[in-house]
Amino acid sequence: VLAHIAELTREIRLYTAVTTLSLLDPVRAYEDYATLDHLSDGRLELMIGKGNGTAQRELFDVSPQDQWDRNSEGYELFRRIWREDEVTARPRFRPALTGAEVLPRPYQRTLRVWHGSATSRDSVDLAARH
Repeated sequence: VLAHIAELTREIRLYTAVTTLSLLDPVRAYEDYATLDHLSDGRLELMIGKGNGTAQRELFDVSPQDQWDRNSEGYELFRRIWREDEVTARPRFRPALTGAEVLPRPYQRTLRVWHGSATSRDSVDLAARH
């Protein structure tokens, strides 16, 4: 939907719904959003959150504690991939990256990120760290 909106507009910023990096592979999320960033000539803004419902978490067989850890790890890896041309990382929740060049490189080098949180101090702390 955002790619279509990008094609039809030239000025408006494009905001995602809350992206649950606690349940998604941050490399794959990066690839999707970097592509959209190019299609929109750098008008993308990202919203992230860990996800609120147990149904989502259970669908991916993720424990409540792992959901927090996955959200933090996923966001930190996503940010590194966005900013660095090559990434080496040994994350806990996905295969390691060794000198990985993830493409496409983003249109805008600095991405505005909004942190969604309804009830969590952990989400506020994650936003404050970055």
